[in-house]
Amino acid sequence: MSQFFHIHATLEVHRASEDLRESIDELTKIFPKSLHLRSQRALVEYHLRDFDLAEQLFDEIYADYPTRFEDLDTYSNILYVMGKRSKLSQVAHKYSAIDRNRPETCCLIGNFYSLRGEHAKAVSFFQRALKLDKNYLAAWTLMGHEYVELSNTHAAIESYRKACDANSKDYRAWYGLGQAYELLGMHAYGLRYFQRASALRPFDARMWQALGQCYSRLAKPHEVLKCYKRAQLFAEPDDIVNLRKLGDHCLAMHLLEEAAAYWSKLLSVAINHGLPSTEYLEVYTSLAAYEMGEFHLANGRGRLIGDLSLAEIYLNRVLADKTHDTDYAKKLLHKLRALQVE
Repeated sequence: MSQFFHIHATLEVHRASEDLRESIDELTKIFPKSLHLRSQRALVEYHLRDFDLAEQLFDEIYADYPTRFEDLDTYSNILYVMGKRSKLSQVAHKYSAIDRNRPETCCLIGNFYSLRGEHAKAVSFFQRALKLDKNYLAAWTLMGHEYVELSNTHAAIESYRKACDANSKDYRAWYGLGQAYELLGMHAYGLRYFQRASALRPFDARMWQALGQCYSRLAKPHEVLKCYKRAQLFAEPDDIVNLRKLGDHCLAMHLLEEAAAYWSKLLSVAINHGLPSTEYLEVYTSLAAYEMGEFHLANGRGRLIGDLSLAEIYLNRVLADKTHDTDYAKKLLHKLRALQVE
């Protein structure tokens, strides 16, 4: 029973991990027909952001138990994030026919209208869910998202605060508060709430990226760098956005060697994962400029010239792509020819 409690409590504070998955698998060997364990496993995959597997597991659960309402809000969130509008519509029609007066059903229909871009209707269904259960956390948080879409930031803040009151351990409400205050230009307030979110969700790269952006607006470059480095520890294998931010920020701080290292890693990740060149072609230009000593250190002195042959390879790669503006690359190549003559 202690294992059951540990799994439940860990999911309540959104701390899913590989170890939790293994614990559920061990218990499933003892209780192979446990519906509770099946749902907990699906929730673990959802929190680990493996939406395909989470959807599959929920599909199997609701196929076996077609009148089950528990976790229906999470299931609809998965379909929403994956953009499966037709499937979300089918599920909404099915459960509204069974019982429209359940907060889970209202939440499900609200997600459907949100995906259709009808945010006012979505708000009305989340409000209805809260009339049925005023402590229904999912509805408060999702309603906050809808108010943000409707540019009603103050109402969004109120909704997120209600969600925090219902469960202070839910990072999503704190993160939403941070975003809302960022929209209002109140970055010091946003920073406070992003810090709460990252403390509750320390292994989520998105929390650290948001915190880094907030520090950037508050002109605290060293804190920005720390946050982006922390985000990189937990970034997805094919995530090049954070690597680009790290490289550019190191360049702004005149940390040229670190910037070049992050740019090089970005290229390696992009090539290994077959990402389109449109997402990283400018990095070749930046690396070529680095090798040519175009960037300057904090004291104003230029960096020593590096590998010019490597710079030429980078520039030729950029010039071979006809879909981009290559004027800067052409200027660098012209300077490179002059350096090679010298």
